[in-house]
Amino acid sequence: MKKFLLCLMLVLFCLSMPFAHAAAKQKVDMNKATCGDIEDENGLLVFVSWIDGYLSAKSGDMVIDIKTIEANLEQIMKTCSENDKFKLKDFLKQ
Repeated sequence: MKKFLLCLMLVLFCLSMPFAHAAAKQKVDMNKATCGDIEDENGLLVFVSWIDGYLSAKSGDMVIDIKTIEANLEQIMKTCSENDKFKLKDFLKQ
């Protein structure tokens, strides 16, 4: 149990850092955000975290699945490298 709590705290800490970076920088309307709005790795983590949180809340699944997050990250990176006009909210439909 201690190992689980330590891992959970580490994941939450790592996920909170990009949010602090983005919050200090700007506000983002996720209805309009495109791949072109991702400025760096921290921005990418913010969007991936937001999308994962949104989908988790919508489905009621409150389990942090690192493999799913990694798969989402890879898909976003691939799609965004091919089309910087792709709307990030469209990842919610996939």
